[in-house]
Amino acid sequence: MPTWKLILLFVAWVFASVMIAVVTAILATEILRAVGIVESGESSYTVALNAVFGVVLVVLVAVPFVFRRRFTSHEPPPGA
Repeated sequence: MPTWKLILLFVAWVFASVMIAVVTAILATEILRAVGIVESGESSYTVALNAVFGVVLVVLVAVPFVFRRRFTSHEPPPGA
């Protein structure tokens, strides 16, 4: 696969990871608010939101690198 395609796919993966991380952070923080761990409008809400977002984003962006060997085939392509 050409390098430019890999770069384009990685950029698309990062964009999708950001969107997933935003939604996950909002849902997780709202669950924490409902449980009573954080309060709306307080700094604890912002810290929880940013922490969940950061952790989820780092994990999602790392997935292609962590599972790289699992997704690559060591067999030659068909017809080669």
